[in-house]
Amino acid sequence: MSTELKFYEGLHGSGVVISLCCGKDRLIFDFGSPFTPLTQIEDGVLLPRKQAAVLDALTLGKLPEVEGLFSREALQEWPLLCAEKSPWNTAVLISHLHLDHMSGIRFVDPSIPVYLSEEAWRLEKALRAIGESETSREFQHFQLHQPFYVGKIRITAYFSDHPCAGSCGFLIETEDKTVFYSGDIRFHGLRREQAWKEIEALSKKKIDLLIVDAMTTAFLNDPQEILPSQEITEQQISEDQINKLISEKLAGSEHLAVFNLYHRDLQLIQSLIEIAKKQQRKLIFEPETAWIVQKMLHEPVAIWLQDYPRYQQHLPAWLQKLKKSAEIVPLSAICSHPQNAMVQCSYRSSFSLLDFQKIPTDYLHLYGEPMVEGTLSYQRLRSFLNRLNIQYIGASTLYCFNHAYPNHLAEMIRRLQPALVVPVHSSAPEKLQTDKAKLILPKQAKRYRLEENDLVELD
Repeated sequence: MSTELKFYEGLHGSGVVISLCCGKDRLIFDFGSPFTPLTQIEDGVLLPRKQAAVLDALTLGKLPEVEGLFSREALQEWPLLCAEKSPWNTAVLISHLHLDHMSGIRFVDPSIPVYLSEEAWRLEKALRAIGESETSREFQHFQLHQPFYVGKIRITAYFSDHPCAGSCGFLIETEDKTVFYSGDIRFHGLRREQAWKEIEALSKKKIDLLIVDAMTTAFLNDPQEILPSQEITEQQISEDQINKLISEKLAGSEHLAVFNLYHRDLQLIQSLIEIAKKQQRKLIFEPETAWIVQKMLHEPVAIWLQDYPRYQQHLPAWLQKLKKSAEIVPLSAICSHPQNAMVQCSYRSSFSLLDFQKIPTDYLHLYGEPMVEGTLSYQRLRSFLNRLNIQYIGASTLYCFNHAYPNHLAEMIRRLQPALVVPVHSSAPEKLQTDKAKLILPKQAKRYRLEENDLVELD
């Protein structure tokens, strides 16, 4: 039987959705929607409809038209094969819990298994407790390097050094071909040596097709100048450098340090815990993040209860438990000794910054929302900080923190020696340097057969 693929999303931007089938066995990986903050209609204010959720998502292009994934009831009159009539033995693989890779899970029919790594499953349970999960469905989970099967397709997960807890890539072995999907990957994090060891282990395999996160190729001026290299150049920002910048801003400063991060990225939180200890500052979290830190990192936590109803009235069970186990730091203690504190303030809690307007304050924007400079929310945040005379420090960006640099991608490809390469998650996939491998730029939602030295279009 031949291996066939369809690329539904991710060929020209984020929101990766790819199907791979061999006979009647089929994998879908990942299942997110494109991250388009400048144009998307969802703004956190508009209320989604419940009964028409799948129809609305399909109409707005937030869901790809994947056959056999959605229930007959959810599709209503939409002309797409429903899950009840699917001829495939289907499973969905999720590389990590960033929304552009998994936000569509809530629409998948419950009869179809969805797989997460063990660590990602623990994060999902923590998110579910605080009301931030995308779904209430059950998940299957797996461990790195331990193969599991969907029908006759063998899948093995490999560590990817992405900062979101439980991130991985997938080695997929069918009856006739071997495919590696990297998920989001990088080689400039604190665990980059482990990431390169994974590539070394994968290089022992004969990889017919590499599907790789090529986000950073969009920022290349001259792709021909990119040479394969494991080194981190002076022009590239590593996670070490980000942590060094944070430490330098805190060292000897009398200012209060406020930070804003994405609390699914546990590697960054772990670094902040270590930095705060060295700088002899108390790291104070918002309750939601503190709950995740307790459940995932098993660290003692300090919290502050801001002046919002969710922390004062009708407390959910998770917050009642947290208040019993966490150190609760009063606002007065933060304001009286600001040089001893490092305080989390998410974008939605920005009004809490008004409590610090008489205190010299530095605001560390550590890949928290809003993530993109051109959005209205970002402009509003900067304007608000200026009004309060709070210094803004942008210590990380989407590209330097989460995705591999082009020279590292080229080195990865050189080591793996795949026959074919498909770049995804990039607005300029054609700029990827592929060494001796053949670069393939598939068409969206077209069916391809994976052959020895090509992807052959079938539709």
